[in-house]
Amino acid sequence: MLLSILTAITMQHLTVSHAKRLYEWANEPKQLLIFEWDNHNTILAVNEEEYFNVVAHFVTTC
Repeated sequence: MLLSILTAITMQHLTVSHAKRLYEWANEPKQLLIFEWDNHNTILAVNEEEYFNVVAHFVTTC
């Protein structure tokens, strides 16, 4: 199963350093996506196209 970790530079709930640690610990297959802009409430609205591309890839590979 593919593990997808999504966060953003401005995210407070899942910081970039925490996301990178989770990614390093995870087994393959895995992916880490760090968005330039967003926060916990706006990750989808600000990054809609890229977000849905990642989710679609996740769903089709599982």
